[in-house]
Parts: sequence; structure tokens; C-alpha cells
Amino acid sequence: MKGERLFVKRQVELLEHLTEEKDSTIKFKLAFLKCFSELGRDLEEACQDFGIAVSTGYWWLRTWNDAGYAGISEKGQRTGRPPQLDGWDLAFLHYLLHQKTTWTTAEVRELIQREFGIEYSPAQVIRILRERLGMQFSKPFPRDYRRPPDAEERLKADLHHVFIILKEKQITKDDIVLGFLDETSPQNRANTVRVWSFEASPVVDKNTTHFKSNTIGFYAIQGVSVQAFLANSKEDAIVDFLKQIVTTYPQIPA
Repeated sequence: MKGERLFVKRQVELLEHLTEEKDSTIKFKLAFLKCFSELGRDLEEACQDFGIAVSTGYWWLRTWNDAGYAGISEKGQRTGRPPQLDGWDLAFLHYLLHQKTTWTTAEVRELIQREFGIEYSPAQVIRILRERLGMQFSKPFPRDYRRPPDAEERLKADLHHVFIILKEKQITKDDIVLGFLDETSPQNRANTVRVWSFEASPVVDKNTTHFKSNTIGFYAIQGVSVQAFLANSKEDAIVDFLKQIVTTYPQIPA
């Protein structure tokens, strides 16, 4: 089931009916199906072009594949729906779940009820997500919403620049203090909720604003580790802490 794609059956028959159809409503549905059947066509993109909801486009697709012209020419959009999710429904659910990075069990349960009219218990939803769709259930890694997308590249470039400067000043590796600077403080939104995702380690952008109770530490790979409490996380406070680190190394000029 994992990775299954939606597609249009009986494309030759579809083209014949599209050419001969006189009813504008039915012809519109057939035109949509022909558009979607083109190689590489995305369901959401096709629905946007035709000004219809994605769920409507899916039900036209499903109806055609299940019943052909006889089904698509009937009034209504969701006739003949089975009481449980079948392969086509799971393929569409798989598509819908890719529209967001993470989902809670309650959100997926509501989505299934809204789009398919089927009410599952939480345990049934969990079984579908894990066994039928191959989703992962884990706690997402929080990433500050202010973090630029190229943060890692910027860090690598800055470190490279610093080491070039140190080398030009003829500072050897033994004279370099190397470590990690990290800060911790209570956040106003704890990261405790596990969510469903197609990724093993999902990332969620969130407001990481914290309360004024900051603990900061320099964890040395080479050198002496230092810890302290800060009044805030502003530039001046960080600079003062860096000076405190320097004072633990008499050989380094302040």
C-alpha cells in the first residue's frame, strides 16, 4: 500500500466518451479525468485548474475507476461508497496526509470522518497509519521559527573563516579552546505530544520563547567547561559569558 499512486483506468474509453458527450456537466467531469490522466499530473494541481475541491476530484476519479461512464454520469459525487477504507481510499488518504508534516491521531480520525464518512476508533486509526500506511509515531524535533533555512551552511562558513584567521595569526591547535555553547530555559510550550509522520524524525517550527530563567554552559571538547546563569540571552550577556570563559585560561589574552 505504501507509495501507491492514484491513476485513471480505461483511458481509451474515457477519450471516446469525452469526444461524444453532449451533457456539459458530465463532459466537465470527463475533461477533468482526462486532464488528470496525463503523465505526471498532480491531483491537487488538476483540481485547482478545474476549480473543484480535491475531495471532489478524488470521488470522480474513484467513481470512474469503479463504475466507468455509468457511474460518472449519475447524479451525486459519492455513490457506492464502501463502509470501510479500501485500496483507493487508502491511496487518497496517503495523499491527504502528505499535505502536512505531522498529524495527531485525533486529527487523522477527524480527517477520515470528514472525507470518507467513516468513523473509526483511535485504535483502528493507529493500526491503519502504522500497518497500512507505514507512518512513524514520535515526538517531533522543535525548531525555532526564526531560524534561517541555511543556518547550517552559515555556521560552517563562519567556522571556516575563524580557523583561517587563527591560522594566519600562527595559533596552533593546542592553543585553541574548542567546545559547544548551549543554553536552556523553561519554554512556554513543552514538546511532549507525539505525532504521526512519514519521516522518522519530523521537525516542527514553533515559538520557542522562554521564561527569564536561563542556564548557559560551555561544554569543552578541548579545554575547561564553564556554566553560569544569565539574566537574559541578549548579545551583551553572551559576550560577558565568553569573557568568563576566557578568564579560566590565563594563557589567552582577554
